[in-house]
Amino acid sequence: MPLNDKGYMQYDLIKELGFSCLLVARAGLGTINHTLLTIHFARSVGLKIKGIIINNSTRSLWKETT
Repeated sequence: MPLNDKGYMQYDLIKELGFSCLLVARAGLGTINHTLLTIHFARSVGLKIKGIIINNSTRSLWKETT
């Protein structure tokens, strides 16, 4: 997703700041394929991946008001 109108992407910012990535994936159908594609892309643009979290939380942190 671009951060500005000139095509400056989130991965550009991560690289510029010298950060590593921590991937968070949902626990569901297609997760392995999507995660592998993300890892491949991240490596292709020179990002380092520190780890992967598989998140299965369905609980909301916000109290719903009606």
